[in-house]
Amino acid sequence: MLLVAAIYAGHTHRLSIVLVIVAAACGAILGDNLGFLIGREGGYRVVRRYGKYIGLNERKLKVGIYMFRKHGGKVVFFGRFIAVLRAWAAFLAGVNRMLWGRFLLFNALGGITWATIYGLGGYLLGGQIHRLTGPVGATSLVLAVVMIIAFAIFAWRNEKHLEEVAEKAYYRLASVYAKDNVMDQALENLNTLLARYPNTDYKKDACALKLSIYKGLRDYRSVLATLDELKLIAGNGLEAYKFEIELGGIYFDLCDYTKSAAAFGNALNAVKDPAEHAAVREQLARALFRAEKYPESLAQYSELLKEDTSKIGKDISTMLVFYLNFALGKVAAREFPDEYKRFIFSYEKLADDERRNLSKSELAKATWIYYIQALMNQKKGAPDLAVVAFAAAANSPDDALAGEAGYQAGMMYFALKNFDKAKESFEYVLFSTKSSEASVKSTYMLGVCFDKLEKPDKALERFKQIVERYPVSPYVEQVKKNEIYQASVRKNATE
Repeated sequence: MLLVAAIYAGHTHRLSIVLVIVAAACGAILGDNLGFLIGREGGYRVVRRYGKYIGLNERKLKVGIYMFRKHGGKVVFFGRFIAVLRAWAAFLAGVNRMLWGRFLLFNALGGITWATIYGLGGYLLGGQIHRLTGPVGATSLVLAVVMIIAFAIFAWRNEKHLEEVAEKAYYRLASVYAKDNVMDQALENLNTLLARYPNTDYKKDACALKLSIYKGLRDYRSVLATLDELKLIAGNGLEAYKFEIELGGIYFDLCDYTKSAAAFGNALNAVKDPAEHAAVREQLARALFRAEKYPESLAQYSELLKEDTSKIGKDISTMLVFYLNFALGKVAAREFPDEYKRFIFSYEKLADDERRNLSKSELAKATWIYYIQALMNQKKGAPDLAVVAFAAAANSPDDALAGEAGYQAGMMYFALKNFDKAKESFEYVLFSTKSSEASVKSTYMLGVCFDKLEKPDKALERFKQIVERYPVSPYVEQVKKNEIYQASVRKNATE
């Protein structure tokens, strides 16, 4: 049709050759994009199901995906000039999941170039075109046959290698997207790789990358699902305990301390390396502490004192052992170790610029002393003293301690019914710390504070954040019991 219109335009001058070329290019581009869409949305399933009847098995599909990933631009561009490829290039590009932006670029370039060359050729040669139609068609057919044979020989000789490279290309592309923080594209490539090729050698690496991405996005439902995949891959191997460690950390972030302690307990029994054993014991002790299982936590911190080799680690464990004994009624507050009393006394005499010159471990030690003092004042029923000490501990260089201390300061203000101050404390935690655990608790308590301050819209906003961002956290159940959230659910159900 393009040649006919171009010849007519050149012979009669009743048609604008520019409009003929533009119409042909637009038609080619739109038609090919429709073919691409059909191939992308349903073509793969059809080819995978029925392709075996024409010799197109899973291995060949993998090779096709790789070829389109690496050489797809050339196939799409030159396919416009070759009769056999012209009808199928766009569809096959869609089937093989070529990136749409890349397809559109080369398809548009090919369509415009094709329309321009054939249009101008027909326009200029006019009545001479009948002499060229035969040679052009024959040449096109020969070129198509040669390209198909060359591709078939290349694929046959390199099929196994190309299969491996095709899978590797998916994983590498996902890694690049993740590095560039384009997480939706990274996940699309990983999920496609795992769905199409469930036995790929990159399965473990792909799941590990998915886990890292979901953790960064704080998509905890997907994090837990991916962890289950990784545990199945690992089986009962030597590294299976590492997934228990990951699981314990995730549950701790979500404030499900009972499940966190169970996971860390499972991992502790399997760890052999002394340093790693001490690290897992510390996480177990902390989870038990948050769950208020003080006797069990005391036992773990007491053992940790024998294993931890760092000075600051021993200081923290010593203070927590003292506090737990105090909470269990085994020691009095006045028995707090003299070493820490002297240290904090000297610290408080320092000017601000002198404090800034202290080492990170010295600042951490000071803030941990404040935190233990705050806990003791809280236990003794002195919230005014506790809130001051918690506020001081919230300046810790230890991010986890800073988040917990800031949260506890907010809880003290809340207990004193100073809801404005409590709200400020919880908002500061969300602003200042990277601790997921503190963020979950503070987000929930912000909702409660807004409820107390009679700001239901803001309360509902925070409650929805808990349900949407942390769907497996125990705080979700607390949210669902709240009247503001229940009213919202009822309203949505009637609309």
